[in-house]
Amino acid sequence: MNSPLTARQEECLRLTRFKTDKQIAEELGLAEATVKKHVAEACQRMGVNRRKAALALLEQADRETEPMARVAAVEPPKPEQVQPLRSGYRPPPRGLLPRVVIVGVATILLVLVIQATTRLMFEVHGQVDQIDKAVTPPQEVPAPSPES
Repeated sequence: MNSPLTARQEECLRLTRFKTDKQIAEELGLAEATVKKHVAEACQRMGVNRRKAALALLEQADRETEPMARVAAVEPPKPEQVQPLRSGYRPPPRGLLPRVVIVGVATILLVLVIQATTRLMFEVHGQVDQIDKAVTPPQEVPAPSPES
């Protein structure tokens, strides 16, 4: 970390945990852009690019060190120490051909699902019509009147 956070940067960063930048600005009597600037500078000084990561480092420092030295002791993890998350996320492909293939396969699957659903709906409607005919008694057609 290059330098410790200022009191205002730390205050703004801590408030981002439960409040929006606009709410923080109203509470502290600052412009919203100023709050964003303080938070961005705090992130930069801590060597991270996300406010949640900066807040996590700040809270980790709170647990590990004494209050006076907590901000100066915050060091971002070194790249070789950071283990990638195995959450199953894969970024989308960047090439045109893989994207075209993915969209084509998705379109074909969607068409197949729509066709199957439509076919099932027609079958169900046919069965409902058969049940209606079986349950409903036949209506008698009135005989024509002799006046005609």
